[in-house]
Amino acid sequence: LVEIGRTQGGSGMDTISYPDFVDYSGAKSFDGMYAYSLEALNVTSSGDPRRALGLLVSGTYFPTLRVQPELGRMLSTADDGDAAPPVAVASHAAWQKYFNADPAAVGKTVSINGHAFTLIGVAARTFNGQIAVLAPEFYLPLHSRTLLREGSKNLLEQRKSLWLMA
Repeated sequence: LVEIGRTQGGSGMDTISYPDFVDYSGAKSFDGMYAYSLEALNVTSSGDPRRALGLLVSGTYFPTLRVQPELGRMLSTADDGDAAPPVAVASHAAWQKYFNADPAAVGKTVSINGHAFTLIGVAARTFNGQIAVLAPEFYLPLHSRTLLREGSKNLLEQRKSLWLMA
C-alpha cells in the first residue's frame, strides 16, 4: 500500500481534496485507489447514543483492500454518491457491541449523528481497518459527510478543502 498526499513546501505530507482524489483515481499506476477520513460519530442502535470512531471511505475502499464481509455486503462505488441512500458497515466488534451479534441486524436502521443509516454489512472479524493504531467501528461512504456535518455540502467540490487521505 502507498499513501498519497500533498506536501507543504516540499516536506511532510498533508491531506488531499475530493477532486484531487477523483483525478488521482484515473492513474494507471495503481491496481486500486481509495480515500478515507476519520470521523467521530454518535451512534444509537437501542438506548442512549454512544460515541464511536467512524471511517468515511470511498466506494473503492473494501474492493481495493480485498475485504470480505462476515455478514451482508461491504460498501461499493454505488453506495458512494449524492443520490445513494445512507448505508453503513459495522466492524465485527461494533456488531457485537451495538447489535449483540444479531445476524438480523443487517438490513436494520441505526442512527448515526441523528440520521438513519441502513446497516448493510459486518466486516470480517480479522479486519480492523488499515490504520495500525485505530480500529473504526463503522464504515460510511465519503458522501455521507454532508449528512454528518452541517456546512459540508460543497466539501466534495472544493479543491482547497483538504480532508482526505488516499
